[in-house]
Amino acid sequence: MLKDEFEKFWSYSYLASAEAFLKRRMTAALRSRLPSLRTFVATLRDHYENVITYIERSLTNAVAEGISRVVKIAKNRASGFRGLHNLADMIHLIVGDLDIPEHIPSTLKTL
Repeated sequence: MLKDEFEKFWSYSYLASAEAFLKRRMTAALRSRLPSLRTFVATLRDHYENVITYIERSLTNAVAEGISRVVKIAKNRASGFRGLHNLADMIHLIVGDLDIPEHIPSTLKTL
């Protein structure tokens, strides 16, 4: 039940409400005295700021993981080629017309 209730956390948009919810769930999990939930609460405490940041920005590393997967596939297909330009060509062949910089949120761009 605690696990299912925690899923509601990801739908919060107001930071103070999300923090209050998270603190209540952490307290309830600790009161359950289940070792796995205590471990979960310890992990939440270690990464508390990053978890709360999700509510503010709703960013995940899904796009980066997807790009990384494509590069890994391209690297495997391009084995035996000489030079990085061949790897870049293989990535373009796999991805097609994907504009990778377009998928990076403007808040993360440095230029």
